[in-house]
Amino acid sequence: MGGYARLLEQGAPRICEGSNVELSYTCFASESEALIMVGKFARTQNATTTLPAIFADGEVREVHDGKEEAIGVEDGKWSIDVPPGEFRLYYLKGGKDS
Repeated sequence: MGGYARLLEQGAPRICEGSNVELSYTCFASESEALIMVGKFARTQNATTTLPAIFADGEVREVHDGKEEAIGVEDGKWSIDVPPGEFRLYYLKGGKDS
């Protein structure tokens, strides 16, 4: 998590909820950045969720293998799939208006 040292120093836990109550959501955020972990620990089939974009004009990136991949945000929301028994980590960064 070395690439997010400033966020981890300046941020704090934050409530985060998505549309799928079967998933677990954990958020750590500052005023301009956030890390969100979404886990699908139950092995049920429904693994799709939609989350609000925390920052206006911001971006969302999935973090995996030390790399970030952009996730599309539409109308202030973004949707993802998490396979049963797995989790995904996302980095959010505020835009110029955040």
